[in-house]
Amino acid sequence: MKIQSSTILVLAFAASANATSLRSANANPFQELEGLEQYSCTMEGAGGQDQCDAAKDESGETCVWCSVGSFGACLSADQAALIEDKIPGLTCDDDQNDDDAKTDDAAADDDDGSTPDDYWKCLKDGSESEDACDSLGCTWCKSKAGFGICLDEAAAKMASDSAWLDCKATTMDTLDLMDLNEIVQSKKQEQAEDEQEQEDVQMPGDPACIMATLQQDESICTSTVDSSGNPCSWCNIDNVNVCLDDTLATMAQQYGGSCGDDVTQVEDPADTTCIVASLEQDETACTATMDADGRACEWCMVAQAQICLNADQAQMAEQFGGSCGDSSFVQQEEQDQEEEEEELKDPTDTACLMATLEQDEYTCTSTQDAEGNACSWCAISNFDLCLNADQATLAQQLGGACGEDIVAIQEEEEEELEDPADTTCIVASLEQDETACTGTMDADGRACEWCMVAQAQICLNADQATLAEEFGGSCGDDSKTMAME
Repeated sequence: MKIQSSTILVLAFAASANATSLRSANANPFQELEGLEQYSCTMEGAGGQDQCDAAKDESGETCVWCSVGSFGACLSADQAALIEDKIPGLTCDDDQNDDDAKTDDAAADDDDGSTPDDYWKCLKDGSESEDACDSLGCTWCKSKAGFGICLDEAAAKMASDSAWLDCKATTMDTLDLMDLNEIVQSKKQEQAEDEQEQEDVQMPGDPACIMATLQQDESICTSTVDSSGNPCSWCNIDNVNVCLDDTLATMAQQYGGSCGDDVTQVEDPADTTCIVASLEQDETACTATMDADGRACEWCMVAQAQICLNADQAQMAEQFGGSCGDSSFVQQEEQDQEEEEEELKDPTDTACLMATLEQDEYTCTSTQDAEGNACSWCAISNFDLCLNADQATLAQQLGGACGEDIVAIQEEEEEELEDPADTTCIVASLEQDETACTGTMDADGRACEWCMVAQAQICLNADQATLAEEFGGSCGDDSKTMAME
């Protein structure tokens, strides 16, 4: 402990000398005194002044005892000369002509420039332990020899440049860390408050309105209310009817959709009422027939074939070069003139059309037209017809399919026309458990999917999940990612 105390005092002398600016601005006393524990005077004279007076340094000179108050250290003559006049309150008994008594014979100096009472406070009162040092607002420095020393802030900063001492954060650094911690805690508090505000805000995509979409009925949608008590809105987006709350309805309109009275009523181009009237091959009978919307059918000429169409079908036919109404009459006259010049196949051959009444593909393909050619089984807008070659060509121009093409279309339709109104999976939502959801099968035997729609978790079948994803929802693994965010 005596060796340790002497070494601590020597290090403190060096630090204090620099802290009081009595040394060169570019000098670091810790660098000059590194290896101090190897000095013979410090080691041999650590037992006290008497032992120091009897000790000699490596060059054979008598060691010198230097002290501040009750703290003392044994130094070589060179070391004593280096710090004696530069450390306030330090006295070194290096007069070889006196009796080397513990109490110097010289009279006390004028104390006008004496060291303040608290100058050595950190060293004297805080060197017992790191806690004691911290309680004084000082900095604890640990030496490579294993012992510690308590220094004031200025001395600790200089000591930190030495390879001999390792000083922890200074008081100012500690305050900076405290300020930083307060900032971090403040940011966390603000984030928590923001999250609470977001939870309090009504989020778009109310499940009540979305579930009403499955009924595909406008009256059911508008009679449904969301969680805030507001009625849902019936909207059309890219010809898809959906039931939305006010917030999502506003968003839909911003992206080109229409809601409420603005919803565009899409006419059914697949209405077959007028097409069936074509079987009579009579213009008067055609124009006297009304389609499903109560509009009169139109007599049209398409690719030299006369056919009865509703207004939407007639418009499509004209886009493909056909003519309807009065223009079809003119075209018919032109055709009559051409018939006199050239023998044409009869596109109005009714042999195949009559076979349509059997509604059997085998019966149709077994029937022959007036030219002896086999009839073709065709599908036009989900309506099956038996047509001759010319009529089949016309049907394909209007988007129909004949022969082998029908099989491929029917297979695609069977895959696509799943029941979106199947409520098996939706009912499983009531358990609010993903495992229970994915363990449930819909009406077609497919596993339900766990989805996140507008921050609401819901169990849907594959078709409903696809619809939900079109409106910004996520299903399966994607829903877990959205929930974590």
